[in-house]
Amino acid sequence: MGVHTGEVYDLDFLSVQGYVQVAISGAAEPFQTKHCRLQSLLQMAFMIGATTRVSYVDGGSIGELESATVEILPAPTGTDYVTMLSFDVNTRQCLTNVSGKPPGLIVPDCQAQGILETAMRQGISVPYLDLDDQKKIIRVKVNTALRP
Repeated sequence: MGVHTGEVYDLDFLSVQGYVQVAISGAAEPFQTKHCRLQSLLQMAFMIGATTRVSYVDGGSIGELESATVEILPAPTGTDYVTMLSFDVNTRQCLTNVSGKPPGLIVPDCQAQGILETAMRQGISVPYLDLDDQKKIIRVKVNTALRP
């Protein structure tokens, strides 16, 4: 298993192979993923030009992505801003950090992940964020009135 950090600069869906090829700055070869939640996170990183850390299994000419972490650096000032999102294919778990909340919040599904990606991409806060006892998000809301 390897780890690489850089900016996503190319996304290429290859129907015949059934995966998305992902090029990240500084990597000798592109990576691939068949997982929609990982692809969504990488697309968001591409849109905002965020530094992304990926782990992968070396598959010969192209590495199979196992996880990705996108972090906003420097972190926005204030509370309720999404500062990190990560997804792990093996555990099928998405985690997030939101300023002013405990780290490592569990993002239960692709709907919540999509809203958090939107907040991260737009640089808006998520003041409506409710958690259960296990730090799992049970409600998250964004609103255009919160844009900077």
